[in-house]
Amino acid sequence: MTKEELFNLWHVSTWNIIERIFSILKCQFQILLLAPEYDVDVQACIPVVLCTLHNFIYSCNENEEDDVTSCSIPMMKMSITGSAMQVDDLAASRLWDDIAVAMWNNYQAILVERAQRSIDLDSGSDFFEEEVTSTL
Repeated sequence: MTKEELFNLWHVSTWNIIERIFSILKCQFQILLLAPEYDVDVQACIPVVLCTLHNFIYSCNENEEDDVTSCSIPMMKMSITGSAMQVDDLAASRLWDDIAVAMWNNYQAILVERAQRSIDLDSGSDFFEEEVTSTL
C-alpha cells in the first residue's frame, strides 16, 4: 500500500457512509430534494438537525428499520480504484498530500508499535523461561 491508496480507501469508505446517510434523509425529509432557499448558515445546520430528528424518530419507533433499498433515490458509489478526489486547485492538492502523508505516517507508526509489542511478548516469554530454569 501507498499513502495515496490508504487515503483513497479511507476517503471512499467515508464517502459511502455519508451517501447512505443522505439517501436515508432524502427519503424521509423532502427538504433535501429542493433547491436551497435559505441562508448558508441555515443550510449548514439542516443536515445536523435532520440527522438528530431521524435518530429521535428511529429511537421512538424501534419496530421500523431503515431500508434504503426501498428508497427510489439512488446512492452514489465510488470505487477504490477510481479517482476518489479530483483536485484542480494547488492549495487543495497540497492539503490532500499533507493529509495522506499524515495518515500514512500514523499507519506506519501503528505497524511499528504492533511489531514492537509482538517482539516484547516473545522476549518476555523467553525471560520467564530463563528465570524458571535458573531457579530450579
